[in-house]
Amino acid sequence: MSSSAAVPRRAAAPVRRTLPASAGALLLGSGEIGSLPLRTPELLWSSTRADSDAGAPEGVQLVSGTVLPTGQRELILRRAPGELRLRFPVPTPEITGVPGLWQETGAGVAYIHAPLTGAQWAELRRGHPNLVVLGNARALWQDGAPFVETLWEVRSQLGA
Repeated sequence: MSSSAAVPRRAAAPVRRTLPASAGALLLGSGEIGSLPLRTPELLWSSTRADSDAGAPEGVQLVSGTVLPTGQRELILRRAPGELRLRFPVPTPEITGVPGLWQETGAGVAYIHAPLTGAQWAELRRGHPNLVVLGNARALWQDGAPFVETLWEVRSQLGA
């Protein structure tokens, strides 16, 4: 089963994708978010080295922003010739009393800190994100089932 979909262009960053579905569990293909070319599945790699990228693996490089205000984080996804900069808050549910949040971090990009409420999912769906960044993926992964449940919820709430 195969499908091609042209995603409407957004003013700040055009998004284009062609993805065939494989048994509803995996998306294969390629596309662009802004000037960043992506393939799915994609290798995402990071490095703490400050030297050149000579000998770097194929795929998209993940770089953390360095000079940021307190409570903010920036991730930079990079593959020549483009990059995508994503800035988002670092939530502290213990302080804010809010267990989950989401925000748009770029044109067509949503940052999620799970779990979200039904109202938050409804608001997020209205934004039609093309890329979702799961901010607390590591903590959810360590707990096991919550990671899988969150991925399922992202897929069921926002579509494939």
